[in-house]
Amino acid sequence: MDRRWLFTAPLATLAALGVAYAPRLWAVTPPPTEGAPPPHEVVAEGVTFAAELDRERTDPLSREVRVHVSLTGASMADDRHVPTDLVVVVDRSGSMSGQKMEDARAATAALIRSLRPEDRVALVSFAGAATVDLPLAHPRDQSWVGVVGRLREGGSTNLQDGLAVAQTQARVEPGRAARMVVLSDGRPDQPWGMLAPVVGDIVGHDVPVTAVGIGEDWDESMMRQLADAGTGNLHWVHQGPDLERVLASELDSAARVVAQSTSLRVDGAATVIGAAGYPVDGREVQVGSIVAGVERGLWLTLRLEGEAPGVVDPGEIVLSMRTPAGALVEHRVDLPPVVVEADAAVAFASLGDGWANGVVQESWNEAQQRVAMHTQAGDDEAALGVLRDYQAQMQLRNGYANNPIVSDNMVTAAALEAELRAVLGSGDAALRNDWSKTTTVGSTRARKR
Repeated sequence: MDRRWLFTAPLATLAALGVAYAPRLWAVTPPPTEGAPPPHEVVAEGVTFAAELDRERTDPLSREVRVHVSLTGASMADDRHVPTDLVVVVDRSGSMSGQKMEDARAATAALIRSLRPEDRVALVSFAGAATVDLPLAHPRDQSWVGVVGRLREGGSTNLQDGLAVAQTQARVEPGRAARMVVLSDGRPDQPWGMLAPVVGDIVGHDVPVTAVGIGEDWDESMMRQLADAGTGNLHWVHQGPDLERVLASELDSAARVVAQSTSLRVDGAATVIGAAGYPVDGREVQVGSIVAGVERGLWLTLRLEGEAPGVVDPGEIVLSMRTPAGALVEHRVDLPPVVVEADAAVAFASLGDGWANGVVQESWNEAQQRVAMHTQAGDDEAALGVLRDYQAQMQLRNGYANNPIVSDNMVTAAALEAELRAVLGSGDAALRNDWSKTTTVGSTRARKR
């Protein structure tokens, strides 16, 4: 499908916007400076860290602002790498029979053959229960070939046990990088609420978790949550060679890590309420690893404290990270004050390209994720309702901001709604499934690029 993956801003708090359009009731202190504030940037320990607010004024109802955070790893020589531990977790439930299991065995074997002498791999497989097929080590002989070749499918999909057993093999040691990659073709026996604590514990030990959906039947909502909470990547693999490339890319990016256990924290009069799907705990967000030569951009959505109009200082964004050598370091950038306007119309009229870029990266892709979730569940009216509400809410604000970036996004949103109506009206279950998965993967990646 020819679809532009634009990037956007969360939809929460906009439902009651009508009451915010009352005339100005209070005189408000003007902002300290006019024009967009300059980006704040820190360069240290192989990472460039920048944070910039998307607006100088916000409305009194939502009290929301967005911060664009950029994390860029310094380039690394081609012949350098961090010794890496990769834990591969393979679903061997009954639905993996045939070509999918053959592909999983072949991709795992190709990965092991590609290891550098300093690298290690663990193989864990699960069906009704999980087993450690290869403990974490660098294979010194060919005995692993038989182990991988004997992987056989059969049974249910106990992903909870698979993650718990894989956790026993996943620990970061100073001077090493680690990553877990979960391969599954189906729907786990457990709901997400049972899996989330296990994933959180794995990430708490500095191990990102990547989710790979295989074939046509994997649960995209579940696997997206696994990748988000795991601070890892989300992939969809149709056949064997693609799976080999995914495993190779995960090993390569892990080996080029310049910072692990990375988190962002707000120290000031604001609370984090959204962060591109990453886990949010009040003021802190876990965002995983930073890779050499790669820039990661994401939007933090903040709610300013207080209730009255006036000037609010959001404080600082604090980057906490662990270097490959194991040192824990912090860096801070200041955020400029924000005016909470008494009149929402004044705040919306001041919105510029920073706000618009947040809309198309964060809000738009968050909306698409929700649309895909409802489409997957067969709730057609809810899926269309998300798109209708999104367009109405953004058109309302852009009626004041009059920003061409958001105007273009409205054209894209209308086109996507027409496309979705055609998919739903076709009655083609395979087309619906493909649309949902394509939309989920594309919008998940776009929120974090």
